[in-house]
Amino acid sequence: QNSPRKATHLLHSHRRHLRSMAEGRVQAAEMDGDGEVLFRFGFIADVQHADIPDAMNFNKSMKRFYKGSLKSLQEADSWWRKKSEDGPKKLSFIANLGDVLDGQNMDKEGDNMKAIGNLCSVFARADYAPFTVHLVGNHELYNFTRTQLVEGVPIEKPEKYHFKATIPDGAEPALPVSSDDKGFYFAFYPPGADRQYRVLVLDPYDISCMRDGGGRHGIEIYEGHGMDPAGLALLKEHNHNPVGGKGQVNFFEGMKGEEGRWVPFNGGFGEQQLAWLRKHLQAAQQESQRILLLSHVILHPDATPDRSCRTLLWNFEEVLSLLREFPGVVPLVLCGHAHTGARCFDEESKTHHLTCYSPLEFPDSFGCCDVMADGSIRVIGNGKEPSWTAPPDCPAQSSL
Repeated sequence: QNSPRKATHLLHSHRRHLRSMAEGRVQAAEMDGDGEVLFRFGFIADVQHADIPDAMNFNKSMKRFYKGSLKSLQEADSWWRKKSEDGPKKLSFIANLGDVLDGQNMDKEGDNMKAIGNLCSVFARADYAPFTVHLVGNHELYNFTRTQLVEGVPIEKPEKYHFKATIPDGAEPALPVSSDDKGFYFAFYPPGADRQYRVLVLDPYDISCMRDGGGRHGIEIYEGHGMDPAGLALLKEHNHNPVGGKGQVNFFEGMKGEEGRWVPFNGGFGEQQLAWLRKHLQAAQQESQRILLLSHVILHPDATPDRSCRTLLWNFEEVLSLLREFPGVVPLVLCGHAHTGARCFDEESKTHHLTCYSPLEFPDSFGCCDVMADGSIRVIGNGKEPSWTAPPDCPAQSSL
């Protein structure tokens, strides 16, 4: 019989073999630039801009470039423009995957409006794309209320620009539309894709202790003062640290593996949103369409860096189970939130899960995604964001 140590060695060897095979196939595909691009879109995650000095993150492991992240967004704008003008296709849209400004803008009154104005002045220049999709992240909810983000935060400069986390003006809604007029989840047909694809934007703070926004947990909002009672009650069932109290605490104390997702800056999908997602999956399957999912919070444990699960959706099992009922319908899930990138492939649903690098900690990291006519996905990255191509039959065996 094999000893436990030998069995573990064999398992790791097998995984390395599978990883090598998968990476070889991905690299081979990267070298093949041929193929028709159906549509292309730009993406960026976790800019987290603030006009404050650079500082280390909470774990003291990475430096954060709060001022420089705005320059990264400006660089992304120039890069996307070039990709749109020189590439095989103009950009169909830009996806801002959430946390575009940092919660520390709440330290001084008015700084959140200054920061979002500076950021929107860059997005407003993007005349090479029909619209920008703004996802809600925890830092949007630190700076603004849910109502503000639904109705639109008015920006003085550029004039008439409203920062909102709902379906953008000019996007063609895909039926069925969201029945929650205060929800941040919606669906649209990407321009130029001839309705072969739907893009679904999800609301990972549908169930959350900070659902209504308006401040940072433990600072502006806490138990009995701004925190959502139902979301907090659910959180406290799974995390016995003082998650509803005042002040900054280590939410991860005693939390291991997948338990680590039960922290205030994560959340989950409600029953109504899950039912809406199911309807879109059914409709897409019936109409021979495919779906791209966009979410700030990560939907798969293996798509969290080092499988830490600390930036994972509360009810990820329900979502993965649902996607697995419709294998092949969702080829790509694109997320942010973790700051460090990761990638995995879910064999049962035939879905690639990509977590993007943050320019806050990895300057000039962003990219664009080519959705090919043959069903393959080609990601072109800048900075730390890697470039890779996955044909429809190519699994990414491990996070990269």
